Amino acid sequence: MFTTKERIELATKATADLPNVEVAPYAGLTVDFAKKVKARAIVRGLRMSADFEREFDMAIMNKKLSPDIEVVCLMADYKYQFLSSSLLKEVASLEGYIEDLVPEPVAAALRRRLLGKP
Repeated sequence: MFTTKERIELATKATADLPNVEVAPYAGLTVDFAKKVKARAIVRGLRMSADFEREFDMAIMNKKLSPDIEVVCLMADYKYQFLSSSLLKEVASLEGYIEDLVPEPVAAALRRRLLGKP
């Protein structure tokens, strides 16, 4: 729904209060980007069991491709377990309240894109 440039801008706004976070685009394999920026770990979020299966497969492949980079998976808070981008878009398109589910810049961008509202 959003271009790479727009997603970078949204993520940068959403993490503006975190001085140790940098948002950067990349193409290709995540492990290759991690090597490029000298990362020692890749942090992934898990919502539900379907996420675990997919993330487990990716973690094993990433370990094969780059054994020196650890993969750390964090469980989402229970109140976010059900979220998906399609669900958020549907609720936003019907003018439902999503401000407690996504950062304010994201909620505003969804409203602008889906409803033409500020």
